[in-house]
Amino acid sequence: YDRFGNLFAMYIGRDTTGPQTRRMIMLQSNDKGATFGNLRVAFTEVGSSLDRGFLAIGPNGANLAQDAIYLGWRDSSAVNGGGDKIIVAATTSTGAAVNVGAFAAPVNATSTPANLHQFAFGSVQNNGDLVVAWADYTAAPQVMRMSVDPLGAFAGGGFGGEITTPATSNMSFFEFPPSSAVRGFGSNPEFTSVRTGPFAGRVVVTYGDEIPLNAGAGNLDVRSFFTDNLGLTFSPLTPVNDFSLGAQVMCSIQADRTLGTLYATWYDTRDDATGVLARRYATASFDGGVTWKLNFQVSDGSSNGTTMDGNQYLDYNGVDSIGGAAFCAHADNSNSTADNPNAATLTDWLMTRFQIGPQ
Repeated sequence: YDRFGNLFAMYIGRDTTGPQTRRMIMLQSNDKGATFGNLRVAFTEVGSSLDRGFLAIGPNGANLAQDAIYLGWRDSSAVNGGGDKIIVAATTSTGAAVNVGAFAAPVNATSTPANLHQFAFGSVQNNGDLVVAWADYTAAPQVMRMSVDPLGAFAGGGFGGEITTPATSNMSFFEFPPSSAVRGFGSNPEFTSVRTGPFAGRVVVTYGDEIPLNAGAGNLDVRSFFTDNLGLTFSPLTPVNDFSLGAQVMCSIQADRTLGTLYATWYDTRDDATGVLARRYATASFDGGVTWKLNFQVSDGSSNGTTMDGNQYLDYNGVDSIGGAAFCAHADNSNSTADNPNAATLTDWLMTRFQIGPQ
């Protein structure tokens, strides 16, 4: 959502006839998701080089009466120079039920054209600064990097150079634990900008790691760190999961929109000695990511990756929070709700509401 109550959704469109063409597409809803329209195409490419899209919405630093809507993606198309880059396109939102206009020309958030960039995510600060972070997996170990466009796309400053964070990941581009032996999991860095509360302005990042190195593909963990000055300095690295065995993967993080509390959720195999069955776990931080509370299960059932199709858990999940209530969306084939038409064969998206107190 933007501040005016308009809801936006993005997806990657693909033509299935003739030369394969992919498009980065955004839709708008002015009635809280009852209907969608105002289809906007940010970029079109012949081939299969567009992947891992994200949306970031926040104040337009060039005009704080507006919101800026950013659509980003990983791009290795010849049109954008080849290699693995993180590309971002932008448009503006000016009011409730007002359709956004066309996207401005896309720009490159990365400045190392020979490097391999993946798993990007974006967020907007209160003053309009656009922050983009990603995993650079050119060499082992992976390095988490970020870049900042001061006041956002419409202020004219553009992205500065890449900022190397202290976070590295021993994970391969994809790891294949027993819970996802076909599709696998990446390091999937995600981050959030804290907009309210005592830690407003802080950027908090979560990512996957293999600890210790070469401990086996089934032993994966989630770590976090933060910066209060957009990459000039960073906090120490902090464990998010409180159980070190099994695979803790694909973490999502979000700051509560009204309180600033941090919520994180991920897939976790700690309850299965074979490492196959995964549940969704969660935690919260009330001190801006310095420490994390005891982990707890938020999914009702266990999902079994061995009975899924080849896509298994795919690449996307999410969490959001407002007023102390958190909502987690994730892939699930446990059929704990007894209404999955594919039973345990294919996954459905489940939404779980949960709350965590500061005690």
